Amino acid sequence: MLCCADQPAELIACKAWVENVVMGLNLCPWAVPARTEIRYAFTDAAPTGIFEIVQQEMATLRAGGEGCPETTILVCPNAPADYDTFRELHAGFESLMTMMGMSAEFQLVAFHPEFEFGVDPHEPWQAEGEDPGHFTNRSPYPMLHLLRQASVAKAVESHKDSRSVSQANEEALRAIGADELRRLIRESS
Repeated sequence: MLCCADQPAELIACKAWVENVVMGLNLCPWAVPARTEIRYAFTDAAPTGIFEIVQQEMATLRAGGEGCPETTILVCPNAPADYDTFRELHAGFESLMTMMGMSAEFQLVAFHPEFEFGVDPHEPWQAEGEDPGHFTNRSPYPMLHLLRQASVAKAVESHKDSRSVSQANEEALRAIGADELRRLIRESS
């Protein structure tokens, strides 16, 4: 596994995307305050080896202590390019975390260049064409975001209406439009 010091192009692109899109468009109101506590990691492992890296990152987060990151974003450019296959891989990782007793401690969020919600989360949903709401989790390369459940709970409690964040994001992204959002992702790469 390579880490931030090696700065592969995919890692640089994903860091730029987090800064310019996620933080720049305020898609995650908790990201900017945590900016200095995000660990960016990179793996060129094949899909079968990615979970081993996820486990290593869970151990890093679990170790705690001074200088320990709050969260890890793992860039995985060799993860499946097909989103349905990537979604199955992500679901498998979540199942493994549950079987290991880690899902009470950690949450694993998926980002992918072809991300689409499995179910239309909010209305109105654009039935024709590409709904810009999908861009909430579209990144230049496949990524897995490992979060501490305690941190997620604390963040949700600190926000007046955390459930409205996703709906507000979808509305903001629809106002921006899919073409502009694609351009922002390309600029990150």
